[in-house]
Parts: sequence; structure tokens; C-alpha cells
Amino acid sequence: MLGNQYFIARRYADALNELEKAVQKNPSLKSARKKLIICYLQTSQLNNAVNEFYKLVDEDVELILNTDPIRDDCPCPDIIHKMDQEITGYHNDDEIIKLGILWLYCEIEKSLKYFEKVSPQSEYYNLVDRIIIKLQQALKTLN
Repeated sequence: MLGNQYFIARRYADALNELEKAVQKNPSLKSARKKLIICYLQTSQLNNAVNEFYKLVDEDVELILNTDPIRDDCPCPDIIHKMDQEITGYHNDDEIIKLGILWLYCEIEKSLKYFEKVSPQSEYYNLVDRIIIKLQQALKTLN
């Protein structure tokens, strides 16, 4: 799939277009949806990322939890590292949510810690609250 090639090349805007087409044709393509979330984040489409992330967590949280950064060529560790260098303090709910999403591809506990920092004033608070519940349930089954 062309979307995968663009994703591997870190051409997120191009990958986004192709992955959206693929998912539109077949919404059950969970691996494409998983990549689509990252593309949304990298193209500053947080609303789309949060909504798709919630749907995927609700349907199959293990798909994200079982991400292998090397085998799956997941850019999340690199994106997180870059964000850590660029941002001195995470006081913006959008940045905190973005990190919560990205960390779930790497480590559920850190993901939860970020989501738990989201302010009740955030426009995404209700959705984040539901994500936290799903992640806490997943964590219980993992332990």
C-alpha cells in the first residue's frame, strides 16, 4: 500500500491521504488506522487523532499496546524524543494529549500519566476520561 510507503518515509501528509482512502474503503483496516493516528498528530490534526485514537482503543487497545517500534517501524519514540527537546514544560493540554497518545505505542503507564494530567477545562476532557478508563482496564488485564 502506498500509504505504508509514505509512512515509512515519514511523509505524513502524503501517508495521511492514502491511509484515509484505504480506511474509507475498509474501516476494519486497524493497522492503517493505527498509522493514521500518528499522521493526524504529525499534521496538526489533533481532533481527528483523538477521535480515531479513542475508537481504536475502544475496539482493540491491544493493537496499539502490542506495537513493536522496530518491527512496526513506529516513529513514536523519535517523535517523543523530539518533543522533549523542543518543549520545556508540558502545560498545554493539546501537547499532553499528543504525548499520551504517542506513549501508548510504547508504554501504557506513561501514556496514562499524561492523560491523567489533562485539565477538566480541555475540550477533549470527556473523551480523555473515557480513554483513561479503557487504559486502566487494559492495564489490569496485563498485570
